[in-house]
Amino acid sequence: MHYHEILCYASVVIGFLDNMDTNKIIAWGTIAGVAVAIITLWNQSRRSRFQAGIEILLRFNDQFESEKTRTLRKTAAMAIKQDRTLQANTNMKDTDDILDFFEGVALLVRRKAIDKEFVWHSFYYWLHRYYLLCQNYIENTRKKDKARWEDLCWLHPQLDKIERIRGSDRNDVVVSDKDLDDFIEEELT
Repeated sequence: MHYHEILCYASVVIGFLDNMDTNKIIAWGTIAGVAVAIITLWNQSRRSRFQAGIEILLRFNDQFESEKTRTLRKTAAMAIKQDRTLQANTNMKDTDDILDFFEGVALLVRRKAIDKEFVWHSFYYWLHRYYLLCQNYIENTRKKDKARWEDLCWLHPQLDKIERIRGSDRNDVVVSDKDLDDFIEEELT
């Protein structure tokens, strides 16, 4: 904006204010002040929520990589390997803790406490593979208890969409049986 345009706008505002009484000027000033305060609070709230979401995600990352969860992942991988070998839903309850972990993450995404893309970036590789490997077990369990892993079942296709868009060079949506077998072996180590 040029200097002379600013002067034109300023003269219009001054002319407008000259035609108003003092009470109206004070009222408009108060309204403007309240609007600025609301916008400032809204921005601070967004930033605070964003920071809280990052902290929650970092805690989930720590938990997922903890010795306790690594042991649970190994136990789940053994159950999945046995199930794939026998081709039956045997002992799949050993995957419950890992599926419950991802259910907790999914719940917080659905409630907008954690950003969906952050979860895709941090957990898609594991969540997607566990979901694929346990899909029959999840479906059979949900026939008896519809609420079980409801948020996980909601989140999985959401993350698939992001993977199709953002995963470009490593698009992991379609995973071969060999890749799933390799994943199981990774989790067993």
